[in-house]
Amino acid sequence: PKNLNATLSSYNLAGGYNWLLSPNFFGPKMQFSLGINQWTSDIDQSTQVAFTRMQFGGMYAGFLGTFNLTEGSPWDLGAQFKFYLTKSVSESKSSGSSSNIIMIDFSVFTKYHKTLRMSYVGQLIFENYSAELSGASASRPDPAVKVSHKNTQLLLGLEYAF
Repeated sequence: PKNLNATLSSYNLAGGYNWLLSPNFFGPKMQFSLGINQWTSDIDQSTQVAFTRMQFGGMYAGFLGTFNLTEGSPWDLGAQFKFYLTKSVSESKSSGSSSNIIMIDFSVFTKYHKTLRMSYVGQLIFENYSAELSGASASRPDPAVKVSHKNTQLLLGLEYAF
């Protein structure tokens, strides 16, 4: 096909707990969270099946750490990692059952505290989802053997604490 549209979406529902490592709320802290995540790649259907709808998802344990660059500095540095406890993949126009599912999701970020309530935030996110597919009981004429999606995102924004 000459033109195909693609839609990428990611949904996340999580709850967590923060541990302050100093008496200062804006000091170093660690966070533990549990959540579920679903990532979807939806490609327009075509007569010759080139791409399919892929969904990766699962339950994860999240870990986040933040610390000040120096004592009293307005700059924070941090990292976040999601360890997937369960993993699933589904494909519409299936290439068969999946095995060896790999889901990697981590980020690094920095914050500059402009005021007590407002911060500038920069975050670099790395996501890599892949799976091997069997080809058995496939509903596509040309089943894929391995599929992977890699996303790298740069987010810049403002954070305001109410």
